Amino acid sequence: MKTVIISFSSRPDGNCAKIGKLIRSHTQDSILFCFSDFNIHACGECNYECFDKREHCPYIEDMECKLMEAIVRSEITYFIVPNYCDYPCSNYYVFNERSQCYFQGKPALLDDYLKVPKRSIVVSNTNEDSDIVKYISQTV
Repeated sequence: MKTVIISFSSRPDGNCAKIGKLIRSHTQDSILFCFSDFNIHACGECNYECFDKREHCPYIEDMECKLMEAIVRSEITYFIVPNYCDYPCSNYYVFNERSQCYFQGKPALLDDYLKVPKRSIVVSNTNEDSDIVKYISQTV
């Protein structure tokens, strides 16, 4: 796949989901992941087994590693992140923290990840009608 799109919102039909679907409709060979569809364990719910060896992470088989693998194989990745109380949502923090296990002891994999261009779309909502989806459609 050429394009990976990840919506970090917990709202399946919210602005982030709409933006993700819009990007997907304008790209070929793309896949849209909705982070909240997955059961991804946060770091700290273990004894840091990954510090010893990556494969010892008790959650190595959850969707986090599959998301990271998709990003590494992509040509470009979009992160669509809702902004709550002036900070990225907690789903984004879970994703970011868990990435340490994915890269643990694999510096070449981190290099591959860093080579993939990434675009971040931060969505901040004021509870007012907005034209965010219209604006994004003009910039994709």
